[in-house]
Amino acid sequence: MTAARTTRTTPPAEDLRLAVAARARRSDLVRTAVEAITRSAGPRDPADLAALTATVTAAVDVGLDAVFDGRCAPPAWRLLLGEVGAAERRAGRGLEVVESATRVAARAVWHHLIVLARRLRVSPTATVAVVDALFAFTDTVCEAARDGHRAAAGSTDPGRAELLALLLAPAPVPDLTARAAEAGWPLPDRVTALVADTPFRVDPARLPPGALTDPDRAGTCLLVPADQPIPEAPSTRRGIRFAAGPPVPTADAHRSAHYARTLLDLVDRGTLPTRRLTRADDHLLTLLAAADDGLLPWVRSATLAPLAALSPGRRAKLLTTLALWLRHDGDVREVAQRVGLHPQTVRYRLQQLRDLLGDSALEGEQRFLLRLALVTAPRAR
Repeated sequence: MTAARTTRTTPPAEDLRLAVAARARRSDLVRTAVEAITRSAGPRDPADLAALTATVTAAVDVGLDAVFDGRCAPPAWRLLLGEVGAAERRAGRGLEVVESATRVAARAVWHHLIVLARRLRVSPTATVAVVDALFAFTDTVCEAARDGHRAAAGSTDPGRAELLALLLAPAPVPDLTARAAEAGWPLPDRVTALVADTPFRVDPARLPPGALTDPDRAGTCLLVPADQPIPEAPSTRRGIRFAAGPPVPTADAHRSAHYARTLLDLVDRGTLPTRRLTRADDHLLTLLAAADDGLLPWVRSATLAPLAALSPGRRAKLLTTLALWLRHDGDVREVAQRVGLHPQTVRYRLQQLRDLLGDSALEGEQRFLLRLALVTAPRAR
């Protein structure tokens, strides 16, 4: 996408005054943008800062032409931005840093231009048109970086796709370190598998650094280094549910994927609530129980059978109270606050449960079995 200037209905004199003033303050615009980026991303070493300043300077020059003269970004400039995106891809990163820096710099320049426009008494209509053109140019910058990011897939991603398939298979991966180096993937110590319930194409800009994917084909699984945040939406496609397995050594990535698929199955069965992203860390007890799900119906029947004869309303009240009491380690006041009842009412319900389930039901092993039965019980749809 190129930056197309919107139709301007403002007097040319206003355009000219603001354009001349902005170009006269070119160094101020560059400094403002660089300072905004370094404040956001943190301090940089001198060589990195010099490279950043050179890139921002070129961006300001091209941007002023795009904003005030409606010129398209020249091919050489798009190639430069494409190389920035390609460098991020080769390093195993998405475009979060590049796009964030672009937005931060654009906001800083925007504020600078607004102040300048007020000082020159440029009309609001002309100012809005300039700001609109500025953000159109920002889109051009991001799109050029994305083009380079996608193009860089050609040299590394076939190897990465093969490596991903090997890691998701149960068999050990021979020469894992060498294979990762050949694929250009920085090998992490531990990874988390992110599995989808429907094949999808990843959006590289939504991935954390070091994610291992197959961007050229729709798939259902990707790997994320355990020290990186799990993306809740690695695809722009809506309606997909994801599950993140537990972090495991990279050589055992298939185990994390297995548990992630188990989570999705538990969501389908109603054992877990439906969410865009279900995390293993939040449901370890349920995962543990699912390892032998044939035994669970018996556990639920044996522990909760005395409540079956109650009316649905009374049973629901007692089970809600019991679940909260177990979750909060027997803190009656906390349970009362959660359900909006007097603590004495909670104690009365707990006594009802003891009468129904037996005096020892809320102690020791029986208490654990109750928690297990409640955690793994199918949820009402």
